[in-house]
Amino acid sequence: MVDFRHDQAAGLRALLRRIPVQRMALASLAPGCGATRLATALAVVLAEQGYRVALIDEFQGAGSATARLGLSSRLDLLQVVNHDTTLARLRLASAQGISVFPAARLAAQNAALSRLQMAELEQAFARIERDHEILLIDAAPNDLRLSAAARRAERLVVACNDTQAALTGAYALIKRHAGQPAPAPAQLELLYGGCTQARAQAAHANLAALCAQQLRIGAGWLGWLAQESKFSRSGNSEDTLKLACITADKWLDEHHEPQGTPPELATCRKLPSRLPENLQ
Repeated sequence: MVDFRHDQAAGLRALLRRIPVQRMALASLAPGCGATRLATALAVVLAEQGYRVALIDEFQGAGSATARLGLSSRLDLLQVVNHDTTLARLRLASAQGISVFPAARLAAQNAALSRLQMAELEQAFARIERDHEILLIDAAPNDLRLSAAARRAERLVVACNDTQAALTGAYALIKRHAGQPAPAPAQLELLYGGCTQARAQAAHANLAALCAQQLRIGAGWLGWLAQESKFSRSGNSEDTLKLACITADKWLDEHHEPQGTPPELATCRKLPSRLPENLQ
């Protein structure tokens, strides 16, 4: 059944909105750190609050956000850039109302894009952002570089574990991103997974101190996620949902409903009690 009240609330919020689309990129420096899990859960949480959410998925395969949402596609945002398909055909709609745009091939070709392709990509981003309030990017860093989509985000979440390779990679990515002509993200937060919480906290203390001392960048603690024991039936899905709810709640606090929004159409702050069955 179509939820007309949900659609009306989202539509009125778009009309009354006084802030541009909000963007968050989540980039993982090692497998199993939870970036994709959190991106997917965050998209679900925000969509269930009536926000129009777009998710650019730079991964592919069984563990991708696209697959976790029960979707699949052979198309890619790179084909939109090359005029081989349209944005409307590329868009996938999840059961929760999330717009998913697969972009693994585009991310892999990021460094080789021509000026013409970059111009086409900017137009595609503009169309996506015009129709959505939240843009999430599950980013796949290539050679420790963020994609064009991820570089647009005002918020950057870097996920890693406590290994030397992951921490060194995380610092290098942050340093490289901060040194680019594009403005650095207004907020940088670190997510940890694939290790114990105690080891994650120790790793964060060192990495955050290094970012502050060497880069003059504040790196906040976003959270820690236990490693999944089994894809799509993880006993840790409750932890993922809890962190997604906390993150979404902070986001809603910072970007509250515009003045004049009818109370009955304002965003409901009650967060879902559990993830949809196919995301657990």
